[in-house]
Amino acid sequence: TPTGKFLNLFTEDVQPKAISENGEWACGAALGESATFGYYDYNVVKWNLKTGTTIYLQESETDMCDAYWISNDGTLVGGSYLNEPAYNLNGKWIALKSPWINLEGGNAVGEVVSITIKDGDTICLGWYYTQTEAVLARWVNGTPDDDFSDYEYSNSYHTKTRINENQSKFHQLKGVSNDGSYILVTLDAIYVPSAGSQNYITTFVQNGDKVQIIEREFDERYEATSFVNNAIMSSNGKWICGDILAFGKEGTDVPAQSYIAFLYDVEKDTLITFDALPSGKMTSATAVDNYGNVYFRSVNGSDPLCKPYIYKNNEYTELENCLLAYSGILAEDIDAIITDEAAGTDEDDLGQVW
Repeated sequence: TPTGKFLNLFTEDVQPKAISENGEWACGAALGESATFGYYDYNVVKWNLKTGTTIYLQESETDMCDAYWISNDGTLVGGSYLNEPAYNLNGKWIALKSPWINLEGGNAVGEVVSITIKDGDTICLGWYYTQTEAVLARWVNGTPDDDFSDYEYSNSYHTKTRINENQSKFHQLKGVSNDGSYILVTLDAIYVPSAGSQNYITTFVQNGDKVQIIEREFDERYEATSFVNNAIMSSNGKWICGDILAFGKEGTDVPAQSYIAFLYDVEKDTLITFDALPSGKMTSATAVDNYGNVYFRSVNGSDPLCKPYIYKNNEYTELENCLLAYSGILAEDIDAIITDEAAGTDEDDLGQVW
């Protein structure tokens, strides 16, 4: 919580993946060992963050499921069930099958990553994918929306972007605004290119029929082949932050390859980049709020705790004082922990704390 109180979510190998907009619920997966088959599988859980209560959503021990979205009252969870896009309503999983999707590259699996209640309709957004191909999907009240397909606009990207035509069928859904109007998509996310390659990731935002590509020439010191490596959308869909994998031009004062934090204003279609914090430490943008304030963590090896920073009103503020205590360890004891356990490394046993 903003007061610095930590809530321990007791599950085995927990992987929280989403929090409700009001901050009262979270969902994710706990990795557990199946007594029946002896393999590890995911058991979906949701947590009431006001009480600390853990609720398991797996209907049987052998059911594979996952969760990526949760409503403000905790009753509705979006994710996957038995490798199919699905949602969980009051503890019961409902799969969303889409027979109209025919993908190459093996059996397709899918996920629901966002749910919007609009004008009385329940709208689910997600995607189906194989190892080589993926397509976005939408369901209205549980029925596939056949008019929603990313094929018609993605095919035209062959002449607009740096995507290789033979490898442009993997469309990864990276984010959706809370009202369902803004969609963040990455093409060819599984084909990470190397310098000199002609196949580069393309990341774009779609709002209705309008599509805005984020990649662009942002600094004359870097090659035009630089691309968005990671992108995160604000909950209102109007801001994107993340990292650009940038290739420095020969003879310039920048590294041949580096990660540069960025902020993208969707409404103005402008890109702001952050080479480093005022301290000179390289940064990684990990979150952006509805007002365009960016939250960073330091990725410099000399900063093992990866101290968080916020960029607001054109100023950086270090949030070290927000870390009050962790597992009974006071903030003033952290220096001793770094000295004893993390000397010469890029991380320590505390992990990243927000």
